[in-house]
Amino acid sequence: MKISIAPFCQYERVKEWPDYQGLMNLTDHKYYILGSYEETGIKRTLKESIEIIKSCDLFIGNDGGLYHIAVKLGIRVIVIFMKPENIFRVGHFNKPNVKIMWKPTLPELISCI
Repeated sequence: MKISIAPFCQYERVKEWPDYQGLMNLTDHKYYILGSYEETGIKRTLKESIEIIKSCDLFIGNDGGLYHIAVKLGIRVIVIFMKPENIFRVGHFNKPNVKIMWKPTLPELISCI
């Protein structure tokens, strides 16, 4: 399975789930790490990031811009919220392709893949 991951929140680090590395170490899927150049060390345009998301079977990310793009693209999405006030403000509860998780453990997240 091809999975795009957006593990960073450059302007609100408290929104970052701490175990993305554990996720990538425990599964045998192909991962594409998305984020800014400062976060990933990879120069990529927003259009290129969108193309990567479209090419994947699943998007996993924090509450951020790429999560909203993935939802609109209609691919399967797992979004991780670390701040409770954001869940009800920006969670896509009515979308069948979206799984919303609140501070999941690594086993909980893996069980949703």
